[in-house]
Amino acid sequence: MSKGNETFDRFKAGDRVKEKIGQGRFQLDSPSACESGKSIRPGRQGVVVNVVLRRTGRKPTAAMRTYVQVKWDRARTESWHGVNRLEKINMLTEE
Repeated sequence: MSKGNETFDRFKAGDRVKEKIGQGRFQLDSPSACESGKSIRPGRQGVVVNVVLRRTGRKPTAAMRTYVQVKWDRARTESWHGVNRLEKINMLTEE
């Protein structure tokens, strides 16, 4: 039995996070695709500002999802993202 939304506790304000690079976005099987693949930027990094549970729809039976407000490095404003798009940065192993 579930004890609520387990992802809500994954991130807290002040945590360093980075954006996940999605798997299988590009298929680099041709020389032109390899050239365009080199221009793909690595994931952005930032700091968690706020964590909020939100409904996915208007009905009372709609699922609750966790969203994180992130202040990205070298960005002026914050933005909201689902927790599935982010991962924590372990400051001890960061290079």
